[in-house]
Amino acid sequence: MRKFMDLGVFPAGKTEFGDADNKENLRDRIIKILRMASALNLSCVCLLFNFSRRSEASSALKLIENCRQAVTDDIDVRLGAYIRTESEKELKKRIDRIKEKVDIVAVGGGSIAINRAACSNPWVDVLFDPHRDRKDCGMDHVMAKLAANHKVGVCVSFKSIIEAAGKKRIHVLSHISRNIRLCEKYGCDFTVASGAESWLEMRDGYALASLARVLGCSPERALAFVSDNPQRILNRARERKEYVLPGVKMVKKGEWNDKT
Repeated sequence: MRKFMDLGVFPAGKTEFGDADNKENLRDRIIKILRMASALNLSCVCLLFNFSRRSEASSALKLIENCRQAVTDDIDVRLGAYIRTESEKELKKRIDRIKEKVDIVAVGGGSIAINRAACSNPWVDVLFDPHRDRKDCGMDHVMAKLAANHKVGVCVSFKSIIEAAGKKRIHVLSHISRNIRLCEKYGCDFTVASGAESWLEMRDGYALASLARVLGCSPERALAFVSDNPQRILNRARERKEYVLPGVKMVKKGEWNDKT
């Protein structure tokens, strides 16, 4: 049985975590999101927040743990940092500041410079909507190769299509189709997330996969975009945390003996 995952839910919207409504309202929204995830048969949901300080990630983690206690269903909940900036220097600074505190680092795409910088950074787990506010797909074969080499996944949000209308929606679908082909050709993981900012905007795995089906992907490939691919992204994100330096992995006591 497939396990469907949504790596892009924004309980506080895309505003900075410190600017969100009072924490009690945020807690209510997270609980509704987790209950909806259970109702939609999602095995894992990643809650993305726009953090400006390291300490905010710790506060968000405590809040999520508190919310999980109020939800009886067993759902895998991951904490993610959503970074959106137009400065490559600021992007690197914010990644370095938050990477150890979260499960997933997601970069909001858009400009070519930011898309390329995200694909080139081994601490980035997901490039989110590289086509955002663009007249092209936001990627080329060079960036796709970089993403594959640095194990950066590419994620598009269902919400970006819902919000587009008329000819703009046609263009967005065309850009996403182009990015799917680039990802599959050069070997980087492509996934679809809801991009939901409330529990009412969430979708089940089949609805998310339907996006790829509309663009001509086979049922098996489309379902992989919301199950197998996000699972690999999560696995790599966990493995990254085990490396203290490039090529130097921290092992737990007794783990080395078990493997020898």
